[in-house]
Amino acid sequence: MRRGISQLVIGVTIIGFGTSAPELFVSMIAALQGNPDIAIGNVLGSNIANLGLVLGTSALLVPLMISATIIRFEIPLVIFTAGLAWLFSLNGQLSRLEGLCLLGLLVFFLLVMIFRAGKSKPSAVKTADIADTTLLKSVWFDFGYLIIGLAALAGGSKFFVSGASTIARLFGISEFLIGLSIVALGTSLPEMVASIIAIFRNKADLAVGNLVGSNIFNILLILGLVSSITNIPIPSNALAFDFPVVFIFSLLLLPLAFTQKRISRWEGLLLLLLYSGYIGFIIRRG
Repeated sequence: MRRGISQLVIGVTIIGFGTSAPELFVSMIAALQGNPDIAIGNVLGSNIANLGLVLGTSALLVPLMISATIIRFEIPLVIFTAGLAWLFSLNGQLSRLEGLCLLGLLVFFLLVMIFRAGKSKPSAVKTADIADTTLLKSVWFDFGYLIIGLAALAGGSKFFVSGASTIARLFGISEFLIGLSIVALGTSLPEMVASIIAIFRNKADLAVGNLVGSNIFNILLILGLVSSITNIPIPSNALAFDFPVVFIFSLLLLPLAFTQKRISRWEGLLLLLLYSGYIGFIIRRG
């Protein structure tokens, strides 16, 4: 926010993308290693965890005020992308062409966010402040940390996928279920941490923007990128149940946010109960 960009834009784009990085690396490595069920399960499970577990926990801690901008644009886009991915998957796979369509929609989304970021800059920001030597040094340090973090994330994701695949084979559990549960929970931890920190710093826009942005990136970037590289088969369980659950959780956001433009504690509790019921069901389903 050093350049005066709104908290909402930062949350939806930079933080949303950053907290989706684990899902991106894990899903890419899983697909390239011949474990597409883990990749699909990770994306679907992460999106459900973001809206059920993370958003529910956040609202239970502090009622979350929802800006009119999120209600008008980001939430409808979360619903649309969830529905579009489900529609693309109905033939039993995500094809390269469908992956490219998702990536094209991602480009449109980013252009809209760049336009909004430009409009949100306050006139009080001075050129001299931007050119400040301390700021430039800080940017270089941040860039260095980013490179180190991405390298560690890539290496860790490879071990994470291998471990998840081994657990699935050892206990006779499907890789798709491992992706939906253990892998999805693991890759959703950054969203949980980022949202809780934002809440305790009285920046609810960052918390909500982080979650809706992460869900948009998970569908458009991760599913789009993975399926544009190779056709991804869709498990029958995902078509029959998990894709609809992602869509229903996304759709539920609209009435929850629209009532008094906030998500209350009892609504947060409702989301947590729904998520707990979902996890219980998929564990019993096996």
